Amino acid sequence: ALLKTLEEPKSKVVVILITANLEALLPTIVSRSQVINFYPVKTEVIHDYLVDTYKISPVSAKNLSRLALGRPALAIKFLEDQEFYQSYLDRVDLFVQLLGAPLPERFQLVNRWLASRKGEDDLAATVNQLLLIWEGVARDLLLLVSAAPELLQHEVIKEKLLPLAEKRNPFGWMKSLELLKFSRGYLAANVNSKNVLENIAVNI
Repeated sequence: ALLKTLEEPKSKVVVILITANLEALLPTIVSRSQVINFYPVKTEVIHDYLVDTYKISPVSAKNLSRLALGRPALAIKFLEDQEFYQSYLDRVDLFVQLLGAPLPERFQLVNRWLASRKGEDDLAATVNQLLLIWEGVARDLLLLVSAAPELLQHEVIKEKLLPLAEKRNPFGWMKSLELLKFSRGYLAANVNSKNVLENIAVNI
């Protein structure tokens, strides 16, 4: 039915299919479509848009544009929805706390966070989002220790990250990134969310 629609759409109808993985689509669908690639928007472009359109300070625009990683709509969401923005920063801060805490306290942090999510329908999806954020922070720590601070995503908490970055060499932060990536793989394989987070707490 989809192939028929793509081959013979009604007049003045445009069908837009969106995917992050073109290879996952059937070749018969791709062959009947015009593929248009969308790339992240440059940080400078998002920065200027926020300053010009929303009249915010250049510093705020810099922080939000870096945080959005090339996604203008996300930068605007951070700006307009303070609760959403604070929730994001709280998840970043949880990772920072985890890195600086002794092992018993790490388990407490994980368990408190899980308790705050009790009853959530799709906990695995929420944990996956959490780990994506943590990957961004770990990447920033790697950039700091590699002397590339101009590429930081979380510029807004740079002062908190600097002392943490110095505790490991680039290889150590690469291992942390690898752990977080594999952990998202465990979630996809239906490993219990608590077990995944506790494994991170032990090995991060």
